Amino acid sequence: MIFPFLIIVFLTFLKAGCSLNLECIYGTLSYNVGGNLYSCNLQNSLNINSPKNAVVHSATGAHASGKNDSDVEGFYVESDKKIEYFPKNLENIFFNLKVIWIQNNYVKEIHQSDLKPFPKLVYLKFGSNDIQVLEEGLFDYNHDLNGIYLQSNNIFHIDENIFDNLVTKLTYLVLSSNQCINIGTHGDATKIQEIVNEIKQKCQDENYIKLNKNLKSLESKLDSLSVERISVFLKNVESLESEFSKSKFSNLTSFRRRLEELRELANETQIKHTVIVDGPKSCISCCNNEKFVTILKNIGLDINSATQIQTNMSLTQNQKQLQFDEKLQNLEEIIKVSASMFNKTLENANDLKNLKEVVDTVVSKMDKIEKKLDRILALIKTED
Repeated sequence: MIFPFLIIVFLTFLKAGCSLNLECIYGTLSYNVGGNLYSCNLQNSLNINSPKNAVVHSATGAHASGKNDSDVEGFYVESDKKIEYFPKNLENIFFNLKVIWIQNNYVKEIHQSDLKPFPKLVYLKFGSNDIQVLEEGLFDYNHDLNGIYLQSNNIFHIDENIFDNLVTKLTYLVLSSNQCINIGTHGDATKIQEIVNEIKQKCQDENYIKLNKNLKSLESKLDSLSVERISVFLKNVESLESEFSKSKFSNLTSFRRRLEELRELANETQIKHTVIVDGPKSCISCCNNEKFVTILKNIGLDINSATQIQTNMSLTQNQKQLQFDEKLQNLEEIIKVSASMFNKTLENANDLKNLKEVVDTVVSKMDKIEKKLDRILALIKTED
């Protein structure tokens, strides 16, 4: 009976590994920006160590009377919950968030796509994490932000225009204890412009700007990439990957992911061109079955058609192999026949040699006979 038990344990573990649940204590929390808000105070460790396992599927906990997920306006994480990447799909559970507070964890990156689903956001606190870069356009969809706390991270680069649309809105901007900057204001709006000016002076990492510019250039060329230029394009991607791996920000997952996507899209462009121009059969050597089917689906073929084409390709390949084997067998037979004929030719050659010797002997004897006849004729004339 232990075997079914192990299966249940395994399936439970597998399910736990594939989805994240937020275990919340719900209640009202007081924030210095935003005031008193009904919030989820996260209790469980999420173990988000990769963007791939950062997807949240559910939240549990007893709501206050008359409250539900739509009433939650604050997401509060204060102690170590093993969070390295922003929880994905959070907006589909708590879609009215005004405060996101994830402090004292290991968050490496925040992206525009993480914050875009929360247009009502007024307060963002990610102090004591491991953030290195504040990218261009990070807050473009969060026009109501009034307080941003990013103290005690490892920030070495901040886009110079990142706060331009928030200068008149912010009253709290804390960037103290970072690599490139150590400044902040807690409620004095008159200092916001001073902080923005210091960011433009001290937090413009030239190497990051250069590599990011080159990466954007490659990304812009991808849509118009001709198949003749793909090999050069991939060499440029490889060169940029090499520079990135040697940089101080080589652990930036987002940068690496963008490079990987460029490589995949370039390869996909080449495969699509091969399939469309030269026909599906020509793609046998350029991709595996799974990749081939995926790309065919992307260019308009359903899975059955794609799979059938791949099957036909495999059959065609088998047929070619059979034809090759048949031709090889025919060639072997031809070689055998040719060898037999050659041997016979040699035998005939020997026979001809013998015949020539016989003829020579006969001719020689005929010459002798002719000479004797001549002598006989001469004697006959003399007697007459």
